[in-house]
Amino acid sequence: AFSRSDNAHRLADRLRPRFGAARVVTGVVNGRRFYRVWVGRYTSLAQAQRTGDQLAAGNFPGAFVVALE
Repeated sequence: AFSRSDNAHRLADRLRPRFGAARVVTGVVNGRRFYRVWVGRYTSLAQAQRTGDQLAAGNFPGAFVVALE
């Protein structure tokens, strides 16, 4: 997560060509605003986990998968 939206948007722009979809989602934690980069839109947990593993093995060791309902 980023504290500056421009940094999050820059990362999303970098990831979009490789993963097809990337967007910035705003969240507030303990009164502070953060900008998270979400990657992909997957129809199965296995697909999402593969991408999470690729990100974690690369430059994003803290990457993790979140399921949306």
